[in-house]
Amino acid sequence: MKKVDKSESLTRYIFNDNYFSVKKNIVKKGAFQPKFNQEKKRWETSVFRTSDLSPDKILRLGEEGVEPYRTDHRKMLGYANIVAGIVFDNSLIIDPDDKPLRHANILNWIEDFEKLNAIEKIKAIEKIKVIAVKLAFAASLHLKVPDR
Repeated sequence: MKKVDKSESLTRYIFNDNYFSVKKNIVKKGAFQPKFNQEKKRWETSVFRTSDLSPDKILRLGEEGVEPYRTDHRKMLGYANIVAGIVFDNSLIIDPDDKPLRHANILNWIEDFEKLNAIEKIKAIEKIKVIAVKLAFAASLHLKVPDR
């Protein structure tokens, strides 16, 4: 699997209207906050490598390759694009797994979370929030046209 270059575009599909502001045309931190993967015992944020795709193809990838597999059955509202370099600049890593095609996870949010004491966990969660704000601030918002 090809290593992610710092100039690559990463796409985070948005399924929650709390993750962006139409009025301000911004992505909010919730869009990039990681979820804890119980199976792998790690925090991760799912993204897709889309540098070589047009906006229409990015939308199609979300509609056909992501939306149908969501267990919450939410519809895709749009996506946020970010340059991989911003991820690397925040001491995170990008792990491309191509499951599904073009997929990668943003990792290295917190190591050994389950081993932290209560105060350390609070500090770790605050660190996640700060980094998620930085990623959201650097992202561009692309909303889906309602008739799609």
